[in-house]
Amino acid sequence: MRALSTAALCCLVSATSADSVEKDGYMAMPGGWEVHSSCIHHFEGDFHVAAAKEGQQHDIVTQKGAVTHNEPCPFKPRRTISNLTAAPSPPLGYYSDWSVYAKDVDRSGYSFMSSTWSVPAKPKTHGPAGLSSIYFFNGLEDGGGVHGAASLILQPVLQVGKSGCVLNPLMWSNWHLVAYMVSGAGRAYCGTKLSMEEGDELTAVMNMTADKQWDIKAVRNKDGAISKYSTTLGVDVDAAYLTVEAMILYKCSAYPPGNGTLFTQNILKDKAGRKVTPSWTPEVRHSECNQQVKIQGSDVVLQYDAAA
Repeated sequence: MRALSTAALCCLVSATSADSVEKDGYMAMPGGWEVHSSCIHHFEGDFHVAAAKEGQQHDIVTQKGAVTHNEPCPFKPRRTISNLTAAPSPPLGYYSDWSVYAKDVDRSGYSFMSSTWSVPAKPKTHGPAGLSSIYFFNGLEDGGGVHGAASLILQPVLQVGKSGCVLNPLMWSNWHLVAYMVSGAGRAYCGTKLSMEEGDELTAVMNMTADKQWDIKAVRNKDGAISKYSTTLGVDVDAAYLTVEAMILYKCSAYPPGNGTLFTQNILKDKAGRKVTPSWTPEVRHSECNQQVKIQGSDVVLQYDAAA
C-alpha cells in the first residue's frame, strides 16, 4: 500500500497505541462500522475525498493543494453487529449497534439533508474503563434502507465517548461534533473535532453541489464553527437516517439523562433538488431502555430512558 505523504496533512491513527486500538486493530465508528486503525484518517480544516468507484483502485484525498492516493484498505471494514440476538438486561450483557432510529428511502436518490438538534446532558456512566459511547447523527447511505447493506455513509456526528475519530481518553466524557465519512474503499475520514456543551444547538447538513459531489457540514450554531469536508461519490445515496447508536452499552445510564433527543428542521430533497416530505419509518433494534420513535409532524423524537 502506498504510504500517505506528510504533506497531505493527514494523520494516521497509530496502530501501536494501546489506548486507541482495539485488540484486533479495529476501531468502532459511528454508522455501524468497524474500521482498521491503519485506515482511519484525521484532518483539521477542509478536505476532499474522491471515493473509489467500482473498478477503481483508490480514493483520492486532497487538502490545501496536497494530493494523496489511498489504495483500498487491506483490512476490510466490518459491520458492527450486536453480540446479543435479543435486547440485554443491563448490566448482564452489552451490545454495540444502532439502538433506535427513523429512516426514509428514495430509490431515485437524495441531493440534500439537513437536521437540527441540541446537545443533551452528559451520561451518568460510561461503561467499563470509559469505553461506552453514544452517537447522534443524521446520515445518508446507499443501501436502500436495508440495515447493514450500505457501502458508505455520510454523517455529521454528535458523540460522547470513544471512537476512531476521538481517541484521547481525556476527551471521552465530553461531547464532540465531527463530520465523518466511511468510504467504499474501506477507509474512514474524520473532520475537525468541535467541543460541545449541554444545550448547544447544532445543524448537520449534507448538500449535493453537482452530480454526486457533496459538501458535508456539522455546524456549532452559537459561533458558526464548522467541521466539514467534501466528497465525490461513485453511487447515489438513497436512504436517510436520524439515529441514536450505542457502542459497548452495558446499562441504560450510559445514555444521556432525560427522555430522548428531538430532531427538528428535518429537510430532504430529491435528486432533482425538489423538497420532499419524508415518510419516516420507526426502527427500534433495542428496547431495554424503553427506546421509541415518535413522529411529531416534521419533527422526530428518538427516545431512551437512562433511568431504566
